[in-house]
Amino acid sequence: MVPTLPAGISRRRLLAGSAALGALLGLPACGSDETSAPRPPDPSWRFIDARGVKVQLPRRPERVVAYTGVAAVLWDYGIRPVGIFGPQRREDGSPDSTVGDIDLTSVGSAGEGYDNLDFEALAALRPDLVVTGMTSRDVMWVIGADAIERVTRIAPLAALEGYGVPAEQIVAGYERFARLLGAETATPELMNARVRLNQASTAARAAVAAKPNLRVLVTYADSEGISIARPSQFPDLLSFRALGLDLVEPEGGEQYYETLSWEQAGRYPADLILHDTRAFSLQPDQLTAYPTWAALPAVQAGQVGRWSAEARLSAQGFAAVLEDLAATVTAARDDVVGSP
Repeated sequence: MVPTLPAGISRRRLLAGSAALGALLGLPACGSDETSAPRPPDPSWRFIDARGVKVQLPRRPERVVAYTGVAAVLWDYGIRPVGIFGPQRREDGSPDSTVGDIDLTSVGSAGEGYDNLDFEALAALRPDLVVTGMTSRDVMWVIGADAIERVTRIAPLAALEGYGVPAEQIVAGYERFARLLGAETATPELMNARVRLNQASTAARAAVAAKPNLRVLVTYADSEGISIARPSQFPDLLSFRALGLDLVEPEGGEQYYETLSWEQAGRYPADLILHDTRAFSLQPDQLTAYPTWAALPAVQAGQVGRWSAEARLSAQGFAAVLEDLAATVTAARDDVVGSP
C-alpha cells in the first residue's frame, strides 16, 4: 500500500522541512553535490623552508623566536619576536651589528653567541615557531645538526635562505616570509623603504662607475690572522659586484674565506678594505697593534670602510648598506695600488 501524506501537507513542503531539519542537525541535504559546495577556508599555516622542509601549524604562529640576524629583518617588517638567540651585545654592552633596530630590552634571550643555544630558555619562551637562517646549503646559524631534534621537540623549526644568491633575492624572500607571519607590507613606511633601496642602488652604481680602477678587499681579523671574504658566497657582495665593484676573490681557503697568517696579510693589495663590524672581529683601532695590518696600502691611505658578513637584508636595512657603500667609494682614491 502506498502511504499518503496528511491532509494539508504537500510533498514540496515536506521536502523543505526535511532539508531544514538536516541543516539543523548538520546532515548533508538529499541529492546535494558536496563537491560543489563552498568549503570554509583552511586556517592552517604552511611554509616550505630553505631546506625543503614543510612546516605546518594549525594557525599562524604568533610567538616567534628567531636568530638575531633574522629577527632584525623581521623587526623592520613590524614582526616582534618574543625571543632571539645568537650574537646580541658586545663586551662593552652595546648592541652587536647584527641586532639592527631590535629593542633588546623587549625580547627574551635563548642564548648569546654562535654556539650557546639555551634550550631551557628557549622552551620557557613558549615559541610557536623557531626561525633561523642558512649559512650554506646544509648548515644553519647556531642550530647545528645535533641540535635540530632538541629544537623541534620545543617548536617547529624554519630556516630561511641566506647565502650564495644576490641580496635582492634574500630581501624578497624575507618580505614574503614576514607577510606569512602577518606583516602588512604595503604600508607607506615600507613603500618608502623600497624607494629608498632603489635610490641607494642607483647612487652606489654611480659611485662605483666613477672609480673604475678601485680594487676592494673584504676582511675580518682575529689574533691568528686576517680572513679574506669570498664575494661569490655573500649576498651583499654579490650585489656589490653586480654594481660593477671590483672585489678581490681569494684564490684559496674554504667556502667563505681564505684565512692568512699575519705574516701573509699583504697577499692581496687593494685600494680599499671593507672590514667586518661584528663583535668577534678585531676592529681597526685594535688592529693598529699588528704591523702587517698597518703596512697594508689601504690602511696607510686611510681607506678602511665597514662591512658585516650578516647584512640586514630588509629593504631599509640593505638600503642603508648601499648608502654606506656609495659614501665610502665616493670618498676613496682608486690609485693606491694601481692596476693588479
